Amino acid sequence: MEKVHPFMLICNTRTETPQYMEYFSLEFNNQTSKLLFTILHIWFIHRGFHRNNLETRKMLIWEHLWDRMRDILIASGGDSDTYERKLVDMQSRTFGLCLSFDEAFDFYNENGDPKMIKKIISRAFYNSENDGYGSENVDRLTFYSIMMESFMTQLPKRELKYGLFQWLVS
Repeated sequence: MEKVHPFMLICNTRTETPQYMEYFSLEFNNQTSKLLFTILHIWFIHRGFHRNNLETRKMLIWEHLWDRMRDILIASGGDSDTYERKLVDMQSRTFGLCLSFDEAFDFYNENGDPKMIKKIISRAFYNSENDGYGSENVDRLTFYSIMMESFMTQLPKRELKYGLFQWLVS
């Protein structure tokens, strides 16, 4: 039996539950949608770790995400020569997305304006430059993201450090 990191279990309570994905009109059986939703939840936790100076935990949670990405690549089959290149590309895109979220949430926390968050969500989750920017799905996922980031901000360090929390019900 494979050992699963407790924080991945916490993330999976959302990413492996169809109703959460469907609420945001993300296709449950689509690996890209699941991976993006997982990355978002890992980013919430990572941001909490960063805020609380839990450096080792920050690194470990990303290692578990890379393991998940490797599993997805292996399951999809394909050419082993391009495997490593694909993994590096996925990691690079993940870091880019997370840096964008960092900037967008810093902007939101300073100005109270969610426009940058909406723009990132629209592009990353809904493949939309402008069309989905004001859509109900983008608004829902933006509101959810703001709630979750706020929740992680208020979470006591001990509860965060040891994974002694459950996500808010939305």
